[in-house]
Amino acid sequence: MIMKVFIFLFLLNTLFSINSQIINEYGVKVGLNSAYQSSYIETDEDSYPIDNSENRLGYNIGIFASVINSNYFNLLIEPRITQKGFTTFFSTYFENYGNVSPSLTYFSISLLGKPKLTAKFITGYLLLGTSMNWLIARKEDIFNGIFKNVRTNTISLDVGAGIQKTLSQKITISFEFKYDYEMHSSPIHDFKYNGDLYTFEYGQSFRNKTFEFILGIGFR
Repeated sequence: MIMKVFIFLFLLNTLFSINSQIINEYGVKVGLNSAYQSSYIETDEDSYPIDNSENRLGYNIGIFASVINSNYFNLLIEPRITQKGFTTFFSTYFENYGNVSPSLTYFSISLLGKPKLTAKFITGYLLLGTSMNWLIARKEDIFNGIFKNVRTNTISLDVGAGIQKTLSQKITISFEFKYDYEMHSSPIHDFKYNGDLYTFEYGQSFRNKTFEFILGIGFR
């Protein structure tokens, strides 16, 4: 964990040291994720959804830089640490575990287009882009091995919107909502049934889908 903090601080220092002619704004973003993992039963012939889990709250913290200075468009680069997962109710014949919340934590780098319109000190904008995600931590709770075969790197699509207010000549504050959709599913389990008349094989997989609510502080 200490090493991850040092890497994050190094990226922050590097970002702030880049020539201001390239970066017209930089800052920090913090917020909450409402994460969901849609599960599927997959066979050789078809895929069947399983809706047996609920959204899990997680953290989202990062830095950003705007590298294109235009009145109507910016390009954002956002390194961040984001926590995803799911919540489900689980019980057995012997014990009731209640709600359990396994999680996956990623280091992500997002590249986002930011078309915008400004009226006085308020700017409204859209966010459209993609993220590269690297798995850095996992918490399986009582489900030992459930994330054993999870993909360690993924690509996701991002779409969102936000508003930004200028507080002073050099400081801005923003509020964003973003939806992150993972392009690749990850396997959870593989099953094989050997019957008297046939053999049936199938696997269970999941896909991360995340709603992000973000507060940002920018410096110009």
